Amino acid sequence: MENQKKIRCCIPATKIENDGYDWWKRHEDKCALVKEKKFEVIFLGDSITHFWSAENNVNYGQGHWDEVFAGKNVLNLGYGFDRIQNVLWRIENGELENQDPGMFILNIGTNQFSVTKNYDGDTPEETVQGICFLADKLRKDFPQSKIVVMALFPRNNHMQEVMDANKLLHEAISRRSDLILLDIFEELCIREEGCVKSAPNCFQPDGTHPNRNGYEVWFKALQKYL
Repeated sequence: MENQKKIRCCIPATKIENDGYDWWKRHEDKCALVKEKKFEVIFLGDSITHFWSAENNVNYGQGHWDEVFAGKNVLNLGYGFDRIQNVLWRIENGELENQDPGMFILNIGTNQFSVTKNYDGDTPEETVQGICFLADKLRKDFPQSKIVVMALFPRNNHMQEVMDANKLLHEAISRRSDLILLDIFEELCIREEGCVKSAPNCFQPDGTHPNRNGYEVWFKALQKYL
């Protein structure tokens, strides 16, 4: 882990990008919530997790989150456009205070490939090191919790990077007994004439964010662990 700390995505960082909601207000609200209530299942991630539920006026899951998690102690700590380093900062600054969940579900890393004026992108190798670093931190801080690490979902504009990262992620995690690797990439993609694409029936038109069908695929795969 010492070598990993030198990698940018392993250094905690606050908000890097704007994504149509108030990042700081969401963090403030989540920190207040975890002080008041304990959660049995905690999702950590980016917009793919964030937009599953109807928080901050985006509801790509079209009510699916409320249907499957109604009455259950499940916390959504997904933040639109977050990268690994943002999740690291959030969990080191109050979002897991007072918590001792039975399970974490970690779905992060796709935005490492998003090149913007604020960020010039990471390699698949760096991304996987960051994911493992984050998983190791959770394991250290919550030794009794199950940790499900999601392989990256298909993403039309960065498909090769996603596929390369998933291969490395399997090599890094699949032989570990303390982490659960869950890969639903194939269920969410189509292969046509040698090309891999996000399955249109499972994604928004951007080919990155799941629609209700995509979230149903994800939940079905999670059920055996939940």
